[in-house]
Amino acid sequence: DGRLQRPAPRTLREAIGVSRAAFLFVVVGQAKRGQAVSEMLEALSRLPASVHAALVGAGYERLAPAIRARGLEGRVHPVPPVKPYEVVSFIADADASLLLYCPRSANYLHCLPNGFFQAIAAGLPLLYPELPEIQRLAGAYDLGLPIDPASPASVAAAMTTFVREPERVAAYRANAARARGALGWER
Repeated sequence: DGRLQRPAPRTLREAIGVSRAAFLFVVVGQAKRGQAVSEMLEALSRLPASVHAALVGAGYERLAPAIRARGLEGRVHPVPPVKPYEVVSFIADADASLLLYCPRSANYLHCLPNGFFQAIAAGLPLLYPELPEIQRLAGAYDLGLPIDPASPASVAAAMTTFVREPERVAAYRANAARARGALGWER
């Protein structure tokens, strides 16, 4: 509901100290079982140092050993939660959003997480799992690329496509802006 949104005191890039020259992916929502964060870390370790990931929400600080073990300090940024009505403005200066849900239960299989809608409201292109409800909407509005979050190779390939094809990312961003109204709570 855009009427409830408020500007965050600072942007995601400001909070983590990452310049516009870096390509920044964001994962929105608290850390939870069923997310393929370890696989994303492995994927990111295969990409250039100019590619970063921010993990916005509670619980990601526990990943510090895994981040360190892969040499990703300074490229993976756990970020404490922000106020719910500031999430959209906070993440809007990222380049794309990652949805890392795996079908570990019927609930996950049919999920439409808040982070999906927050990314669209922020105008962010998506790398999304091929879960039925997410795929149905992301495909209908051409919001990004499907991934197998459990496969580091799949995640790395899609991330590389986004980094190498800025015109494609711009088209997905424009599609997200158009989808924002169609996927608002009123509809």
